[in-house]
Amino acid sequence: MARRLTRALGFVALINYLGLIAIGALVLGPAGAAPPDLMVTGYGVAEIEGYLAGLAGVTDIWPLAVALLDTIFPICLGLFLALLAFRWNRGALAWAAALAALAYMGADLGENWLIRAFAAGAPVTEPAVRFTAQVTMAKFALLAVAVLLLAVSGRRGRARARAN
Repeated sequence: MARRLTRALGFVALINYLGLIAIGALVLGPAGAAPPDLMVTGYGVAEIEGYLAGLAGVTDIWPLAVALLDTIFPICLGLFLALLAFRWNRGALAWAAALAALAYMGADLGENWLIRAFAAGAPVTEPAVRFTAQVTMAKFALLAVAVLLLAVSGRRGRARARAN
């Protein structure tokens, strides 16, 4: 049961990610709405304003589709990585990997909420954008930590299984 759930979450995360990439490349990118949540090194007021101006140039269905996919994606990816950690190993490293994956999920969902608040009319101020950009960078850092811990945990789990 847990194996099927893990695979299903991974598959749904992948499909959502591909959907987000397709919408970004085919709809939002040409409209000038480069999604700030893909900017690993952060962004400023100009990038948020450019994103919002680009969103104004596309039909309402595309921002709604992005909001839906970008809510489902971090939930599925975070849970997938957390479950995978316990599938590959038990112990402190598995817990650390799972907690990092769940922290990534929370950061990504929080970042999405902050960016959607700008789209809904929240003031685009330098402090608000700086905080949102810091959440974006934290999201990527947490994802990297989760994947690194998952790799180490999985390797140790396989080594322990071979030793038995």
